[in-house]
Amino acid sequence: MNKYRFISLCAVLLLQTTVNITLAAEPAQSTTTKNLRHKEVKYVAGLDKAWFTGDDQIYHYFICEFDNKGNTILKKRLTTGADKTPFTQDDVVEEYEAYTLDEHGNTTCTTLFDKPGNDNTWFTKDDGVRYVENYKLNAGKQKIKATRTANGNTTRIITFSYNNKGYNTEDVEYSAAGKDGTWGTEDDVLEKYHKYEFDSEGNILKSLEFHANHNGKGKDDKWFTDDDMVFAVKKHLYGSNGQLEKELKGIGCGPDGTWFTDDDVLQYYTLIHYAPARDR
Repeated sequence: MNKYRFISLCAVLLLQTTVNITLAAEPAQSTTTKNLRHKEVKYVAGLDKAWFTGDDQIYHYFICEFDNKGNTILKKRLTTGADKTPFTQDDVVEEYEAYTLDEHGNTTCTTLFDKPGNDNTWFTKDDGVRYVENYKLNAGKQKIKATRTANGNTTRIITFSYNNKGYNTEDVEYSAAGKDGTWGTEDDVLEKYHKYEFDSEGNILKSLEFHANHNGKGKDDKWFTDDDMVFAVKKHLYGSNGQLEKELKGIGCGPDGTWFTDDDVLQYYTLIHYAPARDR
């Protein structure tokens, strides 16, 4: 993915009619578990280098598994195999996340497995762990802190902020403990942060990423000031039933220098599919 075309975000409205999707349109997710967010399929431009055409290619996709209460307990990332057709027997597992839940169904820990182990078989006891991420929850059972460890050592801390409506408006990721060598102190190394914008119903509409390796601090060299530089964005699009259907990842604001306009540069897009609990 080293070349990207400038796209018109207006073309998104034509997405479902211009892309050959192997999955049928499915009903939206419900908090009553009638429908569950089952598959996420990430696409990039195909050989024609044009977006939203019939030869767009699947970069990789995710499939979720659920417990009998509709809580997500496993999320697998796969890519297509030799037949280049998704959801067939030769598709290749790349990694998966397993989730630990408390008695109320809240996720308290994520374990990312990225190797099939010595037996060369996925989903067995010797699968290789890349990291474990434990969560601290607030009184409302929302994540306020994530601590990631690998081989017993802390490798990343993420903090989460919420507004007075309970919407997650910002998260901040720290990638090192700083000069004092102690995590959770003021000199922790900030790698990136995200800001989120919502509609009146609490649906996330825009995500913005500010990254240290991409001039995130801006000219004043300070985080969280007005001149912080956006590195990447996501636009979240909903169907008529109010459910999230598509996400577009932008990595350039185009010649006009303004994000979320017609000339933004697209990196990939994701289509989200739902399935009734009985059909999983």
